[in-house]
Amino acid sequence: MLLWCGTTPNGGFYLRIGGGTLGTSFLVIASDDSSAKQSIILKSFDTIGLLCGETARNDGWLLFGGFNRALLFLIMHKFMTELTDPQLERYSRHILLDEIDWVGQARLLNGRVLVIGCGGLGSACIPFLASSGVGHLTIVDADVIELSNLQRQTAYRTQDIGQAKVITMAQTIHALNPEVQVQAVQARVDETQLLSLMQSVDVVVDCSDNFATRHAINRACVHTKTPLISGSAVRFEGQLAVYDARDARSPCYACAFPPTQHVSDGACATLGIFAPVVGVVGTMQANLALQVLLQLSVPTGQLQTYHALHNEWLSFKLARNPHCAVCGA
Repeated sequence: MLLWCGTTPNGGFYLRIGGGTLGTSFLVIASDDSSAKQSIILKSFDTIGLLCGETARNDGWLLFGGFNRALLFLIMHKFMTELTDPQLERYSRHILLDEIDWVGQARLLNGRVLVIGCGGLGSACIPFLASSGVGHLTIVDADVIELSNLQRQTAYRTQDIGQAKVITMAQTIHALNPEVQVQAVQARVDETQLLSLMQSVDVVVDCSDNFATRHAINRACVHTKTPLISGSAVRFEGQLAVYDARDARSPCYACAFPPTQHVSDGACATLGIFAPVVGVVGTMQANLALQVLLQLSVPTGQLQTYHALHNEWLSFKLARNPHCAVCGA
């Protein structure tokens, strides 16, 4: 990455990054002058300008008072060491968003997510986590790919039948984004294993398909105070919720679905599942997990339901149960 700097006629200070010629398009990362790349740097320099005392902006040039040069160099060094040129290109559409920018993308690159379940929900969720740049993904599933999975589990292909889901998913992640580190666990993990896996992650995404596993995941998340993104889907309906044990006001999964409650798992094999429903819910799980990593506000204390036949989302408030066997005092 090339860096030019100099002073302006009025005593200001300018920086320019990229392979272009001085006097052409402002602050280009690569040799071409696509507007997207210009916008990335312009927007990022808006942030730097606020920190460094921006004095003027004229025809695309950002001018800084010379007394702030040292601070400006330090900030630029931090940005340039956190994101490489290929990363700037790959994640350029993220970086354009004010809510993400350079700093947010760096958070994603340093993020660690545990996803339990590589079925319908996981097939929709995991590729978006990988493509978005989450640095480390731990994926857990004991199953192998079956022909009946291919109706909705779009991460797999016909030639994958008989292969372990976590191994094939790891290959999919690597093909999509080779920079993502993947830990593939082919097992039905118990609560002790869950606690161990959660010691080094920032958020857990529950894409499992039975209540026993969901309750075990919830207990581990409450114990480790790890945010939990919970999703489920059957027939034409899906559910989605965020449970965050770091927030004293947030309910846990057991508050909404007490383990003493006798509820059928509602397996897809017996009740059926409309294929797009798992795509909708799984994608929303990825959305919420990314927002947790980005330290954005996420909706805790509510259960969201999706009805595909009516194309309708409904939201229900969830209260923390003070007598909950898992999170209660």
